[in-house]
Parts: sequence; structure tokens; C-alpha cells
Amino acid sequence: MRLRLEIAEDHWLKELEGLGRSLGVEMLLPFPVPGRPGHKAADHLLEAQRGLREDDIDGALSGARRALEHVERHSGWGRPGKKPKRERDVGERWTVIRKAIEEQTTVGARPDATGKTFAHTRADAETVIALTAALVRLID
Repeated sequence: MRLRLEIAEDHWLKELEGLGRSLGVEMLLPFPVPGRPGHKAADHLLEAQRGLREDDIDGALSGARRALEHVERHSGWGRPGKKPKRERDVGERWTVIRKAIEEQTTVGARPDATGKTFAHTRADAETVIALTAALVRLID
């Protein structure tokens, strides 16, 4: 059985405007073919998303960290060492980005550089997962 509804465009647009700024999160996670380098990393990202669904921020960050570790092992990207930024190749630049994202996966409340304790938010975890997913696309 199929039900078809027709709604005037102007009415539909008014309804959409009435929603205002709605809260929503969209994440694209890669699903590489089994046996490809990014496959295991994608499994870790799915684990991270499950953590988000269960409101387990630390679990979500841990899953993302495991995905980042997989990216590190399978990317083939070099380490920049102390090279000036302008002398780094593409892989070395991606390594710097991966390391920066990995720093954000520290779990639990910890003191920051100022000595104040912080805890990651859901938005932190969502962003780390999305950035990690983008890196996974590069290794597949």
C-alpha cells in the first residue's frame, strides 16, 4: 500500500521555518570493503558511535582513538620530525593532523595546561569521530 500526500510548497516552507534551529548531527562513516586497510578502522568508528548512542563519551573517544591508531599503522605517512612546516610532504602533514586529533581522545577528567580539570563533551566526541572518519577515507 502506498500513501501519497500533497502539501502546498508555501505551507511546507512555513513549517520548516517554524522549526528554527534544530539540533541534529550527521556523521558519514566509511564502510570499506573487508580486507581493505580502512575496514578495521571503520569497525572502531562504529564502536565509537555506539558509545555516543549510549551517552558514553569516554567509550566513544576510546573507539575513535583505536581507529586513529589503525590509521597510523596503515597510512604509510612519514613522521615530520622537526622539519619546518613548508618542507613537510603531504603524508607528514596528515600525520600532524592525526596526532592533533589523537590528543583530543584523552579520556576522563584531566587537568589541562592551566591546571583546571576538564571533561570532554558530546560535541567533542562527535567532532573527533567525524575527523577520524575523514582520515580513514585517505588510507582505503
